[in-house]
Amino acid sequence: MAVQLTWDQYETSNTQPAAVDAQATPKTPETSPKSRDQLHKEFVKIFDGLCHAHHRWEVWQDWTEAAAISIHNSVNYDQELENQYLKIVGKYEREEVQQFPKLLSLTTMALDSEFCDFLGSIFMELELPNKFGGQFFTPYELSKFTAKVTFADYDSDTDEVIEFNEPAVGAGSFIIAVCDVLHENGIDFQNRLKVTAQDSDYMVFCMAYIQLSLIGCPAQLVHGNTLKLENKQTWYTPMWHLRGFN
Repeated sequence: MAVQLTWDQYETSNTQPAAVDAQATPKTPETSPKSRDQLHKEFVKIFDGLCHAHHRWEVWQDWTEAAAISIHNSVNYDQELENQYLKIVGKYEREEVQQFPKLLSLTTMALDSEFCDFLGSIFMELELPNKFGGQFFTPYELSKFTAKVTFADYDSDTDEVIEFNEPAVGAGSFIIAVCDVLHENGIDFQNRLKVTAQDSDYMVFCMAYIQLSLIGCPAQLVHGNTLKLENKQTWYTPMWHLRGFN
């Protein structure tokens, strides 16, 4: 379901020397994938550990921007954004910076396990909206209900590209729900959907970019005020590039 963009270690070869008895070799116990709730708790624990020497709102803003830039520059390198990334991580100790990719890895695993607004739900739990101008994100269950109503009469037999516009994307909850509903109806959203999403808040713009990138949604995200026809910058998800829309 998701585009795998993690820092997970690859498994090493399990080949044993010929002289070793295979039965005597201890087997690594199989572990089941972590649930979204487990990944959620682990994310919050790591995040809280970064807040001992930094304000919580600053850590959240820095991590979301750094993570979004790392994804963006993996498919469309921009030196100015790279300089901004280095400026962000330069505020943290080496051990703290090493936690940043762990948070992105947990986000990837959560979105790979199920469709959800992973970052939006954590943002609300951490009570960060008070700092960020009273931002409140639509609960995912409501977003999915709305998406089901929107596509209730959609003809899934057609091969046409679905062009979708979200003028106030927030963390991406409604777009994720649309992908969820299309997937449940047997529609390959990665090849059928073409999304334009916009938000005036740079921090939530980055949150949406992260999540839509990780589920493999082909989208262009615009940072700017929709009502003013404002476009400060436009970022394209990896799947947008893979689809060859640019």
